[in-house]
Order: sequence, then C-alpha cells, then structure tokens
Amino acid sequence: MHELPESSTDLVKVTIPLPTDAWHGRATETLWAEALGANRFRLRNVPFFVCGLSFGDVVEVSASEGVVQVAPSGHSTYRIFVSEGVSSVEEWLSRLHALGVTYERATQRLIALDVSRDADPFRVYALLELGSAEGIWDFEEGHYGHEQSARQGS
Repeated sequence: MHELPESSTDLVKVTIPLPTDAWHGRATETLWAEALGANRFRLRNVPFFVCGLSFGDVVEVSASEGVVQVAPSGHSTYRIFVSEGVSSVEEWLSRLHALGVTYERATQRLIALDVSRDADPFRVYALLELGSAEGIWDFEEGHYGHEQSARQGS
C-alpha cells in the first residue's frame, strides 16, 4: 500500500470529473495530491475510477481545461475486481508486490494497483491475466504510463 506523507496536512484533495456513462456511475473522483504551486499538483494515491492518470503524475487544474496531466510519473494503473466467492487475494497481491506493485482497496472486491516506473509492466500484466484465467478476478487498465515515461526518456 502507498504511504502518505507523515503530515497529511500537506495534502489537498483534487476533484476530477468522470464520464457520465462509466460503469461505476460516479460523477467525480477525489484524489489526494501534493500542492506544487501554480495550480499544479502531484497525485499521491491511486485512482480507482479516473482513467489516464496514475500515482505520482503531476496535473494542472484550471477552470477552463479541468484537470490536465502535465508530467507523467511513469507509473501505470490497473484495477482488479475480485470474483464472487473468492475469499482472499492476499497471496496474489504479495506476488504483485514482488513485481513492484502497490495497491489501495476501495472495497474487498475493488482494488486499485499502482505499477511503479521500475516494474516490468509485461510481467505484471501476465500475472493479472493469470489471475483472470484462474477466476480470481477481472481487471482493467486505467492508465499505461510506462510508455509515456519511455518516450520522454525518463
């Protein structure tokens, strides 16, 4: 799991509008962020519903543009939906953690995964597919940030 800074008072909430036709039916998602000045913020938790953003990304918030990514972190985001009847996924989460993945739980059935910039996204994806094939979960990609990081040479 991600550790928030010792002083959570240094964090603010950034509210991001969501598509009205999305599966979750939510209008917005609120993410913790570190204020950087000039309407820029570094995301400090993993999005559960927002697509196109990941932990550590820097976003700019403006009245006219909304929330725009301005500096990708190189992290990727996936969401897993634990299958009915599966009582524990802790062993699977440990396997993902060994590959450089941390997570945050919304519920016992919805878990947001942060794939660090140093992780091999192909190995992580293969394990996600294996869990899906074994009926442990379904999953979706929220954001593939590794490609952006490679393009920018970071």
